[in-house]
Amino acid sequence: MVKLFSSYHNKLIFLILVLSLIPIIIITSYLYIDKISTQEKILKDEMISSSENGANNVGMWIEERKNNIQSIANNQEIITATKQLLDPNIGNEELFAARLSLEKQLNIAFHNYNWLDEIIINNPKTGYVIFYTGITPPKISFNDEKYFQDAIAKKIGMSDIYASAEIIKNEYGKYEQGVPTLLISVPIAGEVGLEGVLSARVNVFKMDTKASISSKFTSIDGFLINSDGYFISKPAFVKEALDSNLMAKRAELELRANGLNSKEFHAYQESDNHGTVWNVNGFNNYVGNFVIGSVTSVKGTNWSYVTQINKDDAYSDIHKLQIMLLSSIGLIVAVICMTSILFANNLLNPIKELTKTMENAIDENGVINLIKNFDSSINENNEISKLYVTFSRLMNITKKSIQNLKLAENKFRTLYDEMPDLCRTINDEGVILDCNKVYARSLGYSREEIIGTSIFDHVDKSHLAAIHDSFETWKKTGLVTNREIWLKRKDGSIFPALISATNLYDENGKRIGSNSVIKDMTETYSAKKELEDLYNENPDLLSTVNPEGIVLNCNKTHAAILGYTREELIGKSIFNYVADKSIENAMSLFSSFIANGKIRDNEIWIKKRDGSNFPCLISANGRFDENGKLTEGVFTIKDISDLYNTRKILHEKEKQITISEEKAKNSRLIAIGETASRLGHDLRNPLSIIMNTFAILKLKSKNVVLDESILKKYDIIERAISRMSHQIEDVLDFVRIKPLELGSHSLVEIIKGLSDKITKPVNVKINLPQNDLKITCDSKKLEIVFINIITNAVQAMGDKGEITIKITDDKDNSCISIENSGPGIPDEILSKIFDPLFTTKQTGTGLGLVSSKNIVEQHGGSITVKNNPTTFTILLPMNPTENSEVRINPHIGDEPYNIQLMRYYEEALAQAARNYAFTGDKKWEQRYRILEPASDKLLKKAIKNADKKDKAFFLVMDKANHDLVEIETAALELVNNGQASKAVKILESNEYERQRKILRDGLAEQANAIESNELNQTSQ
Repeated sequence: MVKLFSSYHNKLIFLILVLSLIPIIIITSYLYIDKISTQEKILKDEMISSSENGANNVGMWIEERKNNIQSIANNQEIITATKQLLDPNIGNEELFAARLSLEKQLNIAFHNYNWLDEIIINNPKTGYVIFYTGITPPKISFNDEKYFQDAIAKKIGMSDIYASAEIIKNEYGKYEQGVPTLLISVPIAGEVGLEGVLSARVNVFKMDTKASISSKFTSIDGFLINSDGYFISKPAFVKEALDSNLMAKRAELELRANGLNSKEFHAYQESDNHGTVWNVNGFNNYVGNFVIGSVTSVKGTNWSYVTQINKDDAYSDIHKLQIMLLSSIGLIVAVICMTSILFANNLLNPIKELTKTMENAIDENGVINLIKNFDSSINENNEISKLYVTFSRLMNITKKSIQNLKLAENKFRTLYDEMPDLCRTINDEGVILDCNKVYARSLGYSREEIIGTSIFDHVDKSHLAAIHDSFETWKKTGLVTNREIWLKRKDGSIFPALISATNLYDENGKRIGSNSVIKDMTETYSAKKELEDLYNENPDLLSTVNPEGIVLNCNKTHAAILGYTREELIGKSIFNYVADKSIENAMSLFSSFIANGKIRDNEIWIKKRDGSNFPCLISANGRFDENGKLTEGVFTIKDISDLYNTRKILHEKEKQITISEEKAKNSRLIAIGETASRLGHDLRNPLSIIMNTFAILKLKSKNVVLDESILKKYDIIERAISRMSHQIEDVLDFVRIKPLELGSHSLVEIIKGLSDKITKPVNVKINLPQNDLKITCDSKKLEIVFINIITNAVQAMGDKGEITIKITDDKDNSCISIENSGPGIPDEILSKIFDPLFTTKQTGTGLGLVSSKNIVEQHGGSITVKNNPTTFTILLPMNPTENSEVRINPHIGDEPYNIQLMRYYEEALAQAARNYAFTGDKKWEQRYRILEPASDKLLKKAIKNADKKDKAFFLVMDKANHDLVEIETAALELVNNGQASKAVKILESNEYERQRKILRDGLAEQANAIESNELNQTSQ
């Protein structure tokens, strides 16, 4: 403070500034705070109003929906029909009428309310669904749901918005799983009690959640979130979230509203989940924008309505106001400061000129005289007394400089002597001028013995050339860095060191010598030796390879196992020692290593000197220079011959287990067949009596006028007899094996002869083939094949559709394709429809299609099926020999059966992994461990034998199979570690199902492509 006011100039400027700036600052600060506060209050009121209006709109929308749904449930016809559905004594006709009445009333509701997507009616006692309007039935019971229990208590219950487990219509009109869903449940109250519970699925996309605020804000965003902070309505910037990969399909239930989980934003939940919270400090929202926001809870829900605006957008007017006010204040302050400085300078210029004159006249005699002349004013704090102060300061500075120079010299000497590294100072001839204690002690001399000797006297003979080169380099460049030199001690022993040197200059800037710092590398070299010993004695095969694949070094184990010496291996390509069958894989792995700098446990086969091969796992880690460039890599090779032999043994055991299972399965089928044959023959005679008796009864009643209900019962009896007869024939066709009665027959005539043997609705049309073929076949047995396939097609299409039959041929085979316009066979059962006893019909035997397959194969042919449209394709030889082998189409590796086998392995592996997760039974893990190598071997063989186009397909299948195996083996390890619940979770994850779908769809697509190619060749 004394220094600040020691000058008249400073005193004057300070006084003027205080008198003018203080009132200006007080006034402008008050105006600034008042204006900013007003603008912030306006912004806060707008934001809060927006979120409260949004919350009120949503709340009213929900209340209206509840009232609408309650009015539907209060419909007397719906109450009556629900009561009838739950009546255990109701007849079929009354039950049908009740359902019809419900459908009629609910259709009116759907017409009146466009936000209504689906209605479900449940039994209030059990929670089971008794009526629904959706395309798929909901889950079995609603009893565990809170909104259902609210309805039981005669209140209106509402679920939270959740992702649908079933496939329903999304916001774009397409059907998918995981659509945001809201259910509202209301009681269906009768006169004497609760008749049922009506649950309505509300289209949440119909809610109006747009934010209402001044249009000047371009970044306004309004949306709903649930209690976990996830979106339940679409925000404004959903496209940015999609582009940033923050979500896959939609924001609802998938994207989290960032910044809304803080204590500040959930403070309103502490007051009964009501109220509005305002955040003016700002936070990063879901797309990373810095925003401010207002949150209001929605009445009657655990939702919140959020209004957000980018902070820069919201505060743009305030920022403009701030800039204007601050600019005004700054301008006023600048004017006052300039005025003060000009005034003070003009006032004190004479005094400054006097001071300047005195300072320029400093010499020994002049200063002394001036000080004496102005002696009377020396004690005053003004510009004149500064003359004395300046001279005194000069003298003090000179004294301090000398003291500091001595102090610096002492510090340098101490640092030099106590430095842990070896230090020495030399001249231009290499003579040592000085050294520290460590240098003298390390070489075994005293400092006096060292000083005056040459640096070349203390170097091992083998490194004299290196020290001369280092010395000359320093003389030319003035710098040496980390040169390796071996120094010699007084006792003759040597040790490694790194030397660095810099120039030493005199007071005129002339170089007079060098200061050198030397690091003793004895410990480093010892550690390096230990690492080299560890490398050489490692039980695994180790080799160091450059980026060109040339061996730079290898350990003893590597050379010994391959049958070479280390000298024979070093300098050679690593591919010289790879087995022929692994060359392509090894090159691919090396390319991956060059790109990524590492390899992890990949299997290849290595070739020894004697020509024998062995399997191994190869891993590699790269080494990089300071610029990140790969310089070399250390490859580790583990011999897995024992593991490989164990795998072969397990594979053989798996084959034995499979054969045993097939034998057991065949034995059971034979026993079932014999029993079914006896039952079929025993039932045939009584059924024939019933058929004849019923025919006589119908004949006698032909001329009698019968009631309509009796005629309907006649039709029911006749259909039941026909169905029983058909089922018995299916069983007998499957179990009886008769020799073929071959003859030359027209395929069209056989198909035309089926018209009176197939029952079909009037609106089902059968299009007969345009051309005909005569082939050698058993016409009766082919009739069975065509009847089974066409009957299944009729049942699949229902009351309306078309069946198209086509016949083509090539030189040796005929092709019959039967196509129908039905909905198709589900993918998950497509591969099982030819399995014995497999059926999806309540009255089916599961033997029709397997019997058809047996008949076709007995002719030496084959039968396949595909979807889109559903088409059964039968290939028959023109002149078959009974029991001849089925013709195999030449394709991938001459084994199109690979595709079926891959599908089997995929299903079997998934089943084994899941069964082990659910049961913990070790036999399932054993089965998985046996099947997985077989599946992998099959894919590798297909890749190897396929042509270029099909190889690309099988590589994709191999990648999907590899990803599935990683997930499944991880699940097995979790079960082994006692974490079965986590194993179940990952085996039911979306990623696992996605990979399975890739594999299944790919196999189906390839099978269809094979079949299409064959059909085209056949037609040509």
